[in-house]
Amino acid sequence: FLLAGTRDGAVALWDIGGLARVGAAAWGVEGPQRRLQVGRRETCTVQWYPVDNGLFLTGSADGKAVLWDTNALQPVASLPHPGPVRAAFMHPGATGHGLIATACEDGRVRVCDPLTAACVTVLGEHRAAAQTVAWALGTDWVLASGDAEGEARLWDIRQPGALLSLDQQDVFSDALYFGDLEAGGLQEEAAAPLPPEYGDLPSRGGVQRRAHSRG
Repeated sequence: FLLAGTRDGAVALWDIGGLARVGAAAWGVEGPQRRLQVGRRETCTVQWYPVDNGLFLTGSADGKAVLWDTNALQPVASLPHPGPVRAAFMHPGATGHGLIATACEDGRVRVCDPLTAACVTVLGEHRAAAQTVAWALGTDWVLASGDAEGEARLWDIRQPGALLSLDQQDVFSDALYFGDLEAGGLQEEAAAPLPPEYGDLPSRGGVQRRAHSRG
């Protein structure tokens, strides 16, 4: 099944099972088979629940990330945000948590718990609107985000501040993770720490060092 968000605030579901067998062009598929109005403004992001298709996740310009029951087409958890949710992502292989990472137009990257329908930590703030977020494979705790001005950041959700920040001019890194790069100054960032029940390893804090990129 193919899940898609629409500009008018809906989610559409197509059955594309026959495409792989006959090689038909995607634009020749009739449908969608099901359509759900999830908000009044654009549906910015959709994702199937990584384990099966019994649940799916949406993020909308209405300022909500919502986890839905596919069969009932009813919300399971609604996570309000102060602005449009441009990206929402569940970890495809996490064993230590079921958290949802979101990127919001206010520039902040949030980690939310669908079981409590609450934000459990805010990882910091981009200088521009946060546009995308993705969990790193091979670890439960690291994710990346990007903003509208081309800056990318890497986070460990167990500690405050970005591990790494990349833009066109500078590189900011956490010396405890990446070593002491040639420092051109110091930058500290504050973020609310993750509650202890979400991590069985101690948080690793430290001063972030700024290094100018070369070339």
